[in-house]
Amino acid sequence: MFAKSALCLAALAALSAVSGQSASAAVITISAPTADGIIQNAGDQATGEGDMRVGLLGGSNFRVVILMFQLPVLAPGETVTNAVLNTRFGDKSNTPLFNIDVYATRVAAGSPNIDNGLDWGFGASPGGTLIQNDLVTPSTDLSGGNTLISTDATGNANLLSYVNTNYVAGSYVYLRLNPDVAQDSVAIGGSDSGYRVFAADIFSGSRAAQLELTTVIPEPATLGLVGLAATLGMARRRRA
Repeated sequence: MFAKSALCLAALAALSAVSGQSASAAVITISAPTADGIIQNAGDQATGEGDMRVGLLGGSNFRVVILMFQLPVLAPGETVTNAVLNTRFGDKSNTPLFNIDVYATRVAAGSPNIDNGLDWGFGASPGGTLIQNDLVTPSTDLSGGNTLISTDATGNANLLSYVNTNYVAGSYVYLRLNPDVAQDSVAIGGSDSGYRVFAADIFSGSRAAQLELTTVIPEPATLGLVGLAATLGMARRRRA
């Protein structure tokens, strides 16, 4: 019994010694598939559009953008420690007066597809889980025609929480980019006012939105020490 106790203490000491230097970080970049697209007026949807617009097309076609990303299979013990949404925007269309908010709508298995009933949302209370307020605002400079906009620290924390809470490897996490004002042409900024988001099926996918996950992978030696300490601890408790 003394020998096992000593071995257990030694394993715990070794585990403590390697903590802080016993895990490696990895960054997994997941591009949106060509199934990304828009929902218009709560009922119509379209994929494969080069001009995915958040806002108003013409004078009465109110649009939101739906993005989806397939969650990868993680290694044993691997955990997600950060999540970032990277989206590329083209020039503004006309003079939008609203902000873009980001909401998570669902995590679903199967082939990626936009669901009008589950993914649509517009205005200040559009439904879903808020990831970030004001990802883009009227003062955001998009004049370059290919501007990368990423979620900020608050958005990253919200996205990380949503991903970890709902994580199912192989399933898709769905995100919506929607105006924070009502379906009103004046509030939007007038006819054809909006923000252009690049779709996955143009420019050979090089401008597709991306979900960037940072993960931590324990080293095999650490996992072995954890297992050894747990096993010896259980044996000790059974003898006590």
